[in-house]
Amino acid sequence: MNKAELVHEVAGKVGLTKKETNNLVDAITSTITDSLASQFCPNPL
Repeated sequence: MNKAELVHEVAGKVGLTKKETNNLVDAITSTITDSLASQFCPNPL
């Protein structure tokens, strides 16, 4: 499943627009990435 497919599926399930859902997916992905990065590299350059 790619990002566009994920956005489409989630938008249909939660009743948001695709643009709103895309922003949500971006925020979740960014949050997870930042959290993982801080665990493995607590003092980034």
